Amino acid sequence: NFKMPPKTIKKIAIFPGAFKPFHGGHYQVVESIAKRVERLYLIVSTKDRVRPKELPIIGSVMVKIWKTYIEPILPKNVNVVYSDGPINSTFDILKQIDDSKQDIEIYLVSGAEDLERFRPESLSKEAPNLSSKNLIKIADVPRLDDLSGTKVRESIVQKNLKQFRNALPAPIAKNAKQILDLLYTSG
Repeated sequence: NFKMPPKTIKKIAIFPGAFKPFHGGHYQVVESIAKRVERLYLIVSTKDRVRPKELPIIGSVMVKIWKTYIEPILPKNVNVVYSDGPINSTFDILKQIDDSKQDIEIYLVSGAEDLERFRPESLSKEAPNLSSKNLIKIADVPRLDDLSGTKVRESIVQKNLKQFRNALPAPIAKNAKQILDLLYTSG
């Protein structure tokens, strides 16, 4: 569900991730990046997350949570793109923009664990025009120790509503019980 940016747009960011769940740290990054670009594409995984010692987080339930609670609080220049492979979708988007011959400055937003996926040789293969003009930049997102996905998932397993509420973006913290209930109905 990616739509090419209009030709008037010259600076965008692409932020792929699982976002299971989307927490306050993600929200801070989104707000910060959205202020620096004309359009931010959040590439959100629709895959299930099933891991030992964790409540399974079902992709379709997360999409419902996104559409109901998260999308309404995002800055207006943020477009959510749902994907079963956010990294592959990021490369697909880069290729589409490259093929369009638009000179758009693109910031790839990534945590340290995914930076390796955006090696220069991969970028120049998928987006040779943009790469040769140095229009693709990597924006490393620092890990926020107090707000990690692991800690948020632990609060879900423990049904610790207070900890879960504190980890959510402030504008949806009031909906913590409804979101936690949704996660548990699917898990």
